Amino acid sequence: MSVVFVNYRNRDSEYGAALLDDRLSAIFGAEAIFRAGRSLTAGSDYKIGIIEAVRRSRVMLAVVGPGWHERFQSDAAEGVEDWVRKEIREALHTGIPVVPVLLTGAARLSQVSLPADIADLSQAQYLRFEHRNITEDANRIAAELRTLCPELAALPRARQGRSGLWSRIRGR
Repeated sequence: MSVVFVNYRNRDSEYGAALLDDRLSAIFGAEAIFRAGRSLTAGSDYKIGIIEAVRRSRVMLAVVGPGWHERFQSDAAEGVEDWVRKEIREALHTGIPVVPVLLTGAARLSQVSLPADIADLSQAQYLRFEHRNITEDANRIAAELRTLCPELAALPRARQGRSGLWSRIRGR
């Protein structure tokens, strides 16, 4: 069962979300982290699967890239269904903490730049995940997640750095 839901916007933060997923999966195990691009089963109804995953999670990480804010307006203007907004709204509505994770170049969230139904997200304390500090930032995020989710704190720390793409690249 996934404890952490990774929320991200395509064409803005998907690589940062995938890297964060990889690092956190290496620490906590892939089953503890939900990222739609990896976690949904092929052929499943993503509309149902995503909302169910949000409701089952204990915390959401909203991965915010440099163009994240602008997409709320452009998606609405284009009539595009905004799943980032739906996922965040569902988490806020059900009382699941949402932690903004700012990627390199992303601005802090401001209430005026967010749609009214998720504007409270601007008050949430954010974390950073920057390309120059991947390991340190991932470890800081993991430490914060252990505080927010006691079930993550109970997982063995032996997984840290033992699996995942980044560890394989570094030859661990």
